[in-house]
Amino acid sequence: TTRRTRTNKNKHVKKKLINLVALTLVLNATTTIAQESYNRFSIDLGGGITKPYRQQGLATGIYYPNINLGLRYMSNTKFGFKIGGQYNQFKSASGVSAAKEFDSRLMAFNVEGVINMGRALQFEEWAKRFTILVHAGPGYTLLNSNIDKSIKDQALNLNMGITGMIRLSDRISINADMSNMIHIMQSKALDAKSPITSSGFDGGFMSFSVGVSVYLGKSKTHADWHVPVNPLKRQLDSLALVVKANEEKVDSLSGKLTGVEEKINTLETSLET
Repeated sequence: TTRRTRTNKNKHVKKKLINLVALTLVLNATTTIAQESYNRFSIDLGGGITKPYRQQGLATGIYYPNINLGLRYMSNTKFGFKIGGQYNQFKSASGVSAAKEFDSRLMAFNVEGVINMGRALQFEEWAKRFTILVHAGPGYTLLNSNIDKSIKDQALNLNMGITGMIRLSDRISINADMSNMIHIMQSKALDAKSPITSSGFDGGFMSFSVGVSVYLGKSKTHADWHVPVNPLKRQLDSLALVVKANEEKVDSLSGKLTGVEEKINTLETSLET
């Protein structure tokens, strides 16, 4: 009976050792997940063309340049926001009559929310270097004429767009953006010459640009491209590896306990005789 009791205690000790190893690993895995880091800031720069389509006045063609610059912050791998601005020029062709001549400058400033669709939809399963950002948000627009300096207009705007990105390295990506900006409370058309002919949403234009995103920070990767490991999968995989690695050690310790138990049994047998 005494020997059986010691054997059961030996098995109980072995079980406790395995449980202790498992608990230690779970705590370590959780700590590793909490310490998982990636860069969150980026500078986004682009240039391209603009196509007015609403309340454009005489500005009915395709115009350049469109220059945009923004500072983006990603709260995590899927969601973030950016503060940005853009500059657009709408200018008539040379040689037109004075009645049709225009030359306007538009500057817009926006705060936008950003969704990384590549991480949200798990693009990394089939395209590790490609992602899509969707952005939208309100802003403020200044419009003035470069011909008649006294003509100045201002309006509220809403900008919406989609950006395709290709990662070149951990520090830089190229991007192609298509955005749509609409205005309210605008008193002059986009040519800064013609009057607004209707109320509600006023001047609107599409912009198409290509550019680069430069990633800032000390970590290796940016949130745009960081792929979080499923916490449960990480823990289970780590548990399997560590338990396997320590199995021999646990068995060795168990063997030592068995040896001690045999010596005790031998000693008890000698005392009984």
